Amino acid sequence: MAEAADALRKAKIPAKVQLYQIEQGRTVEVELKRSRWVSRNEVEWLTIPADGTVPGLEAADADRESLLEAGLVAQGVAYTELSFASADALPSGHYVLGLALGNERQLLIDAKAKLLVAYRAKKK
Repeated sequence: MAEAADALRKAKIPAKVQLYQIEQGRTVEVELKRSRWVSRNEVEWLTIPADGTVPGLEAADADRESLLEAGLVAQGVAYTELSFASADALPSGHYVLGLALGNERQLLIDAKAKLLVAYRAKKK
């Protein structure tokens, strides 16, 4: 599984990702960020441009407890999460996610990747 995730990261599958909060009948764009490893132990957070263009997937760390509670993952099974983008501490509410993939989407299909919208794991 880790090999498949590494291959997807290295493939640099481009995407356009946009997130909107529905607030009192109107849509408000949510600022999205992506991580970039600066060194082996340091991550830099970059704001995604307004058009939502991202150059590929990065390693991610979804909150395992909330995924277990929602029945989205099974206890004792290894999963690897990758991310096109993330948002900081969103309030509860209604959101619309836009995700556009180019021709490289076949790599995701072949890897049997699934779309997951989740909270990031909190630092302990």
